[in-house]
Amino acid sequence: MKYTQIEREAGTLQQPVPPEMIEKMCMRAFGNAVNVVTAQELGNGEYNNVYLLEFANRDTAILRVAPQSTKQGLWLEHSFMRREHMLQPYFAPIAPLLPKILMIDFTHQLIERDYMFQTYMPGKLWSNVMGELTEDENDALWRQFAHIARTISTIKGDIFGIPYPGLQFATWSEKVIKTLEQSLQEAMRNGLNCEPIQMLCHIAANHAGLIDEITTPWLLHGDLWPFNILIERKENGPKISAVLDADRGYWGDPLADWTFNLLERRVSPHVRDVFWQEFGRPTETPGLRFRACLYRGMHCCNALNELQRLNLRQQTEKVYADLHKALDELQVFKL
Repeated sequence: MKYTQIEREAGTLQQPVPPEMIEKMCMRAFGNAVNVVTAQELGNGEYNNVYLLEFANRDTAILRVAPQSTKQGLWLEHSFMRREHMLQPYFAPIAPLLPKILMIDFTHQLIERDYMFQTYMPGKLWSNVMGELTEDENDALWRQFAHIARTISTIKGDIFGIPYPGLQFATWSEKVIKTLEQSLQEAMRNGLNCEPIQMLCHIAANHAGLIDEITTPWLLHGDLWPFNILIERKENGPKISAVLDADRGYWGDPLADWTFNLLERRVSPHVRDVFWQEFGRPTETPGLRFRACLYRGMHCCNALNELQRLNLRQQTEKVYADLHKALDELQVFKL
C-alpha cells in the first residue's frame, strides 16, 4: 500500500493513523480480501484525520478518524462523529449531496478512536476554486448554496441542542445560555480574558424571553460554508455536488448557524444580496436584532477558545474587538 501522511507536531489534536492500522480497519469494514492500493491523507480539516483510499477490488472511499476521546479539544467538539451519525437521517432532504456511511466503528477494539468509512464524492472544494470562477458562476453557486441552507433550516426537530451523547434542552434560551457558560468555563481554563464573555452570559440570562421567541427546534448544519462544499463544472455552469462534514450539527434557531456569522464577515454585500434573495430575508423585529447580535458574540466566544487550541493567539485581538462590538450593540437596544 502506498501511504502518505501530513506531518504534524507531536501533541497536536490530529495524529496520523499508521498504515498497518488502516489496513486492519479496511479489513474489518470490507472483509479480509480487500486490497488497499493507496491511503492518502487529505489536509482540509482541522479535527478528524481524513484519508482518500483507493482499492484494487472496490470503489474509492473516504476514511475519517476522530481524535482519541481523551484528547478531544473544545467542549463543543466532543463526540463530533457520533453526532454526525445521529443526525444523518435528518438530512434526508439533501441526501443525494451527502456522502453515504459505508461502515462506522465506535467499539475502540482496533484503535482508541471513532472512525467511519464514507463514499467518495466527486468534485473540488468550492473554496479552493472560487477564484477561478466568474462572478456569474459564483453567483449561481451562492444561489444553490442558499437553497441548500434553506432546505436544511426547514427540517424540524423535537428538542433543542445536540443529539446524544450531547445535551438537550426544552427551550432555546437554555441551550444558548449553556453554550455561553461552557465557553466561559473553557476560556477560564485557557487563561483568557473572561470579562466580556461573562457580560454576554449576563445579557443572555436577563433576556431569555427574547431568545425564547424561537419555539421550534430546526436543524443546523453547523459548518456550512464553501470549504465544506464540493462543486463540479458542467456545460451549463457549475453545480454543487456534495455537502460535507455535518458533525457540528444541532437543533436550534437557523440564524444562529455559523453560516450566517461568516456571511456577515467574509463576503461582499453583493454576495449577501444574492444569498438572501434565494434564502428569503426574515422579518426584522427587535427580538431578531437582539438574537443576531447575541449569536455574533456567541461565535466570538467559541472562536477565542479555538484560536487558543490552534495556537493562533495573534488573531484573538480582532475576535475580542468583534465581541466588544456585539456587546455594545446589545447594550443600546431599548428592550
